[in-house]
Amino acid sequence: MDEAVTKSINLLRWRIIIYIYIINDSKMAPSLLKKGHSPNLETIKMVEVFIEEHSGEFHKTDVWKNLPRQVEYPTFNTIINYLLESVKIAVDIKGKICWIHNPDLVRRYLGREDLKVR
Repeated sequence: MDEAVTKSINLLRWRIIIYIYIINDSKMAPSLLKKGHSPNLETIKMVEVFIEEHSGEFHKTDVWKNLPRQVEYPTFNTIINYLLESVKIAVDIKGKICWIHNPDLVRRYLGREDLKVR
């Protein structure tokens, strides 16, 4: 692929990611507002840290099985849905969970004039 095309595609990907961050920045994730299994902050943080440390290594059920502490599967699903809705994680084409939350990178790209929406 041509280098200019590759740069354009990468630029478009970053614009989409930044747009998603801006849109989701002011919204409360609906999955945590629903009744049912309510995880506590410590459990959410444990899952976040595990996924961030093992980004792209495990499928959803493998993440659940390898967590440092046992979590009920419905509670785990609530946490995963929250992380997906808040754009902290994504699922790749192979079904593996990847950590994508990087606020420092977003701030850096938001400050670039050549990336402004026209």
